[in-house]
Amino acid sequence: MRKSLFTVVTLVLVFSWGRVHGASLCAPNQPLAVADSFAFPVDPVDQTRKNLSGYYDAQKFLEYNSQFQKYHTGEDWNGNGGDSSDYGKPVLAVANGTVTFVGNAGLTWGKVLIVRHDLPDGFPMNSLYGHLSRILVKEGDHVQKGCQVGEIGDADHYYAGIAHLHLELRVDRSMERDAGHGYVASLGETATIANYTDPTRFIQSHSVSSVSSFTQGWNYITHNFTYAAASNLAWVDFRGTKYSVAEAVNANLIYYLAYQWVNGAWRTFDIRTGTFNPRETYWIYNFSNAVAFALYGQYDLDQQGLQDMSTRAAKDSRFGSSITGTFRKYLDWDPNWVLRSIDFSFSWWRVVTMYQATSKDDPSVRLTIFWDPTAGQWIGWDQVW
Repeated sequence: MRKSLFTVVTLVLVFSWGRVHGASLCAPNQPLAVADSFAFPVDPVDQTRKNLSGYYDAQKFLEYNSQFQKYHTGEDWNGNGGDSSDYGKPVLAVANGTVTFVGNAGLTWGKVLIVRHDLPDGFPMNSLYGHLSRILVKEGDHVQKGCQVGEIGDADHYYAGIAHLHLELRVDRSMERDAGHGYVASLGETATIANYTDPTRFIQSHSVSSVSSFTQGWNYITHNFTYAAASNLAWVDFRGTKYSVAEAVNANLIYYLAYQWVNGAWRTFDIRTGTFNPRETYWIYNFSNAVAFALYGQYDLDQQGLQDMSTRAAKDSRFGSSITGTFRKYLDWDPNWVLRSIDFSFSWWRVVTMYQATSKDDPSVRLTIFWDPTAGQWIGWDQVW
């Protein structure tokens, strides 16, 4: 009787605690799921508007810190109450993934947790949660988006009175067990900066904007976000199995050509390689029932840059594959533009660097250029369509 009563009380307390904290418990033994969408790691948040409501970004990505005289490689999220009002509040996994590091990373870091995420398109991503007061998972655990992995802290009182969550999103898999430094000395450290991406922008761009259930025959989907959505970041679910759009086409789940009514005429659209434009409707043919089509809100700009450069290289038969580890971005290149680059193998055992520029005012304005060693001149700037 005592054991039964104890069990009931324990379950009630765990259930109540989870509800109070607004977080679900992780399921470490469940099979690893693809990170098909991202969400903010603090609660409460307004997931509909895809921004923070109970928290503010106290130190933004690559913001200059006058105390350390360096630039911040993550974001510092603090409760709206300020100071340490958020001490002990839940820290949630931003996406499905596997815990790769749990430990104390030293004086300014305190307890740190790193999670590896696998996106549907194979893009690498790690999330780091720093200054924690408590960690609730261990290395090797599988975590699901929104489950609680820790609690906000102050780096073992190094930041006493100003507890906050330091969040980083990394695109360098070599950092899966490395807390790093949290700062870079200069925006000119392009190789280092390329290992990180803007957390808020990435989370917003990888929140699912719509999930449409398709029946056999013609179905339509409307993209309602501000920026274009990449088809290679969308995914198709068929009876619990997730496919990329290209995989769904190859599996005869959906037809590769979609249709749009534009200026009084129908035009075709290849959903394997195209981009869904804002506020436009696309008709897609589905060969089966029980298919769901999920569309992300917008491109992550780093991924967009990589695809733009690969698309441009594919138009010239002299280009081979891109060279792993050579992606760079130059944030201080121009007041109005961000420059990205990656190296490609080229004919006659040469290496050529492709560049892509994105307008800071309008990310849909993008250009590519490269130096042609055969012609001895720059080829570009070409507008990306």
